Amino acid sequence: MDQGTERLRVATEAAGIGVWEWDTTTNEMNYSAIARAICGFSPEGPVTFKQVRDVTHPEDLPRTMGMAERALDPALREKAPYRYRIYRANDHKLRWILAYGEAQFSQDDQRATRYLGTIQDITDEIAAEEALTESEARLRLAVEVADMAVWEVNLDTFAVTGSPQLNALTGFPPEASPSFADFQSRYAPGEFDRVQRLGAEAEARGENHVQTVIHQIWPDGTEKWLLLRAQVAPQRSGSGQRVIGVLIDVTEQQRVERRLELVAREMRHRVKNVLAVATVLARKTFSGADRVTLQRYSERLAALSVATDMLGGDEANEADLRQLIEAVLKPHTPEGRMPFAFSGPSITVGPKTASNIAMAIHELATNAAKYGALSEELGWVSIRWDVGPSSFELTWREHDGPPVVPPARTGFGSLLVGQALFHAPNKSELSFEPDGVRWALSLKDGILE
Repeated sequence: MDQGTERLRVATEAAGIGVWEWDTTTNEMNYSAIARAICGFSPEGPVTFKQVRDVTHPEDLPRTMGMAERALDPALREKAPYRYRIYRANDHKLRWILAYGEAQFSQDDQRATRYLGTIQDITDEIAAEEALTESEARLRLAVEVADMAVWEVNLDTFAVTGSPQLNALTGFPPEASPSFADFQSRYAPGEFDRVQRLGAEAEARGENHVQTVIHQIWPDGTEKWLLLRAQVAPQRSGSGQRVIGVLIDVTEQQRVERRLELVAREMRHRVKNVLAVATVLARKTFSGADRVTLQRYSERLAALSVATDMLGGDEANEADLRQLIEAVLKPHTPEGRMPFAFSGPSITVGPKTASNIAMAIHELATNAAKYGALSEELGWVSIRWDVGPSSFELTWREHDGPPVVPPARTGFGSLLVGQALFHAPNKSELSFEPDGVRWALSLKDGILE
């Protein structure tokens, strides 16, 4: 075997390529070891034309035979590579084959004497191609169903890579090629500057992505809200950067949320009116009763009113915990001094939790102002909270007040804080320790309720 032949053998074996030869004058077939393995033929013994034909997929056989005929035709001498399927002879498994063949002709060039070539198993490559095609089809379907558009902006030239879906979401004709400035003109006043600020803030934090809802107003007055998700990435080639992202139409969702917010705001307003009427009725009904009791009753209604007014978070039924507590404690915060120390993460609480915590904090602050730490000039209260995977903990602790003497009897305020507002499996423990009143709240139920 000469060096050239040896090099060819090594190369084909390394690449998993089988070599075959068909002597058209004797109809004998010669298959290399790799070619036999690819087709599932025995490592030894003859390979017949019938065997080759039998392993070929019936649907592909006419095409492969036709290509062989054109390759053997002196007038055509076709050499194009082609793909076809086989059912491997030893296990009948379906495999995809990439084949290439070239005919050799007699001296007078009128008759093909040999047909030789290569075969390679490309089943894995075909599977990868099909998976990619299927993935792209699913992505296209998802984009269409979700009213979504994929886009890209070159940050050096501000050239936009758009699509008909992007045009539809932003109010341009399908065949149009809007510029960056055209898209920018669709933003509601102040929106583009806001998105730029978000991008700058994200960059300052070391982040490369932004997500926000943008408000658009088209020239015809149409209003749209689009969820924007964008990420900075390097250019595919060369230097520079690009922004790639998606837009999702959330207009109907935004309209529903705005309607719910209006309803929730109206409900909060009505509840506050009911509490105000209840206060007036109490004053009229109990005008001759104990003024201290009436005052305490009115203050409790006011605490409920504060909690109701605070329920205005993103979902219109949540309140920021710290803001809620600060609002309830405002009447007990003197000018020029802050007698409260807060510690805890930023969290929101639901209407039930907000109302109960507001009532409890009000009772504790009222008691502290009369008998506890807030009755002393240097007295103060620490309020700490924390959130676990399935729990919420809050602690009220009074400091630098007068010595604490446990009450001889359980008053309404103590009963309210210790038992009435929070039920099992939640725990609310009020303790009159010598150096200051302590209240520990542990909620197992959802704090957004």
